[in-house]
Amino acid sequence: MEIELTDIISSVPGNLYNPRVPFRKHETAPLLEERESFLTYKSQLGTSVCTLNFIRATLPHIIEFLQFYERRIVTEVEIRTAATHWGYIAWKRYLISNYPEAAKKKFIRYAIQWMEFLGCLKKKSNTIPFASYLNEYLCWLNEKKGFADSTIKVLRRVLPKLLHYIEELCGEFHLLSPATADVIIKKRHEEGVSRRGMAYFLSTYRTFLKCAESKEWCAKGIYLAFKSPRLFKHEELPSFTTWNTVAAILERKDTDHPTDIRDYAIILLLSVYNLRVSEVSNLRLKDIDWWKKEIQIRHAKNGHPMAYPLIDSVGDTITRYLKEVRNNIV
Repeated sequence: MEIELTDIISSVPGNLYNPRVPFRKHETAPLLEERESFLTYKSQLGTSVCTLNFIRATLPHIIEFLQFYERRIVTEVEIRTAATHWGYIAWKRYLISNYPEAAKKKFIRYAIQWMEFLGCLKKKSNTIPFASYLNEYLCWLNEKKGFADSTIKVLRRVLPKLLHYIEELCGEFHLLSPATADVIIKKRHEEGVSRRGMAYFLSTYRTFLKCAESKEWCAKGIYLAFKSPRLFKHEELPSFTTWNTVAAILERKDTDHPTDIRDYAIILLLSVYNLRVSEVSNLRLKDIDWWKKEIQIRHAKNGHPMAYPLIDSVGDTITRYLKEVRNNIV
């Protein structure tokens, strides 16, 4: 069943969007027919109402920041530049520390999808610039250094990104300079690459450019400009939520609203048993032994089931959800 555009309202957090305001923008912004066609296409693919509502609210921003007031060819570079600008504006508007990255990623994703749908996205060439240099380097690693085929395969995926940047920024390989290296590092950072990922990529680039220097493909010492970021011990350990925050969430969700009843049960399972999201979503009624007061969890890491005592508060919350909220009609 197709979803009518008038039904694609709500479900977006109120602190980010007033659902009625973006709907007015949707009706008055340029390219209404093109946007409606894209939303209908996404709904036919099974996109949720919440996501459709977000896309509907985002498309006018894509038009504004891309200056896409009529159909034209758009490049991914334009989209990423516009997304960076929009992420900054969103941060200034909502003062949410992690909003720029989330906003940029969604802006890029839906802008690319919409441009592809309209046939307005300039496709990247499949040809790799300076491919002869890359092939010679990989053959040297394989034949002279004894690198495994699997490692060569990974490098064949990683290094073309650097070569595309060199072609885009310099035109010729021998024109690569330290200033260009700074721009490449900045671009990779703006793409959302983590510090550890940056360390890996830059190490790979340095090794390649050191070989390029020895073969006189580029100026001497260029590889030194690709400095890896400093990595800190335990920096990738996940952060945690304090119990006071969890208690506040539980208190706010302890209402008679059907959605809150469901969410209250989910949050209790996550916090009391320290479960992963997948472990909660995969939980089934057969995993709960009401007579023995046990709950069996199949852990995502090793797949081994483990039985835990069913705490009364958790059991009561699940029972309330099953009786009052869940549709048990078969």
